[in-house]
Amino acid sequence: MDSKTVSLRCPNCGSSDITLESEKLAVCKSCGGRFAIAEDNGVRNIYVTNEVHISEGTGRSDHENRTVENVVDAVTVMRNVFIDLADDPDVPEDIFDSDFGAVVSEIDQYLCADYDVSVTYSASVGYDRKETYYDRNSRGELVEKTRTVTDWQPFNGHQNLRETGIVVLRTTGDTAVQCARFGAWLDVFGNSVPFEQGNVDEEPLVPSKDSYNEARMKAESRAETACRCSLPGDRHKDFRASSVSELNGSTVYVIPDFVLPYKYKGNEYSSREYSCSTIADQITRPSDKANKEAKISAKLRPFIIPSLVISVVLFITSIVFIAVSPVVGVRVSVIPVLLAASICLFVFANIKRKRLISDYVRYIQQIKIKGLERLLAEKKLSPLTGDERASVTDIATKAKAVKFKNALYIVDVIAFVVVAVMSFIALF
Repeated sequence: MDSKTVSLRCPNCGSSDITLESEKLAVCKSCGGRFAIAEDNGVRNIYVTNEVHISEGTGRSDHENRTVENVVDAVTVMRNVFIDLADDPDVPEDIFDSDFGAVVSEIDQYLCADYDVSVTYSASVGYDRKETYYDRNSRGELVEKTRTVTDWQPFNGHQNLRETGIVVLRTTGDTAVQCARFGAWLDVFGNSVPFEQGNVDEEPLVPSKDSYNEARMKAESRAETACRCSLPGDRHKDFRASSVSELNGSTVYVIPDFVLPYKYKGNEYSSREYSCSTIADQITRPSDKANKEAKISAKLRPFIIPSLVISVVLFITSIVFIAVSPVVGVRVSVIPVLLAASICLFVFANIKRKRLISDYVRYIQQIKIKGLERLLAEKKLSPLTGDERASVTDIATKAKAVKFKNALYIVDVIAFVVVAVMSFIALF
């Protein structure tokens, strides 16, 4: 058999201080990592396989690589983003006039390291109680009062927890944002996603020692936070904790990520969707919410001002009739009429307001649907299905999402309440 000398480095920390335990196994003296040696095509080559075993202290951990299967393609991602934009009531109606780029396929890789964390902690724990005391008022008299007093006690504890530290190994997005995004995705979809299907052409990265250290610190921080949250009492202060951790297991996730960039009125936005999902889980989009509220207020103002005037007139009339009713004897005949008028006015105002909002939202959605259908045709994507169209045109749900804020309307409501209360007082 031919021989070939190859420089061997630890896949965990990169150290070349390696000891061979056997012809097929080596150990790193720097970090304790153990890795395999294999033969290929009759030539004895020394190389690192994907099955890496890393030891921390006296413990040992198995490392696993998981490559997520592609279940959607770029065409599906683009179509999903378009429908999602049309379904959002806060997105401007001319959103589909944006300059949409091509869908870019990227590969994100994450390290999930499970640590057994032993936390020893201490804190001052406070228990609240009510205390009675006496104080002098403005007239110099002693009055009884109560106050909350906290009794502080020292507290010491120890917990053994298993926590996961997540570290981004490769991404083109913001590291902190992508790390939080992957953690949320893993909690929801991690157990239902197909792995290791072999349809993603990307080799898993070998995490460095720094990556494991970062994951360990995150796991310890999560464990210390859990200990802090478990403290007894009503409040606490001076929390201190020290942690000792041991690596229990680690996994590198290789996840294809589709990115659709677009520009709207000179501003750049993007949508990201993992290839194993059918939901765009990270979208930056323009919002026209404030402008829509202003337009709705402008449409309702000609109606609300007369409504407000009538409410004020009813209010003044109620006061007048309440004052003169003992003299002219119109209490029974007029007050119910005023009450009924105020109720009818209030109900009519609400019906009119909701109808105007629904009409405006319907108008906006019709513009969006036309833009969406035009864009789907331009991109040669499949047209909307019946369920998709029903979701996009769900006016009732979208109208509820439009918050109406108008000072005149608030005054109108207050005037109605006052009229109703005064009428009841006069009637009964």
